[in-house]
Amino acid sequence: SSAASDVYKRQYIDRSALTDDQIELLAALEEKKLLADDLIELTQIPARRVLSALTMLQVQGYVAERPGRRFEALVRLKTE
Repeated sequence: SSAASDVYKRQYIDRSALTDDQIELLAALEEKKLLADDLIELTQIPARRVLSALTMLQVQGYVAERPGRRFEALVRLKTE
């Protein structure tokens, strides 16, 4: 299987398992990898809340930190 098709194997997760902050961050990360500063600017969520939500998402295995401190979503949000 090629790397391109692996992207589409990402699991879909239910929003009910996430906080509002986590949902917003995952939604922002669905399109591309972003720095924490980019996420703070995009979502207008206070920095400490963004960092705490990112930490939780990493612990849950939903987000990974890549080289250059960019964050990448490893899952997709289920569309309601």
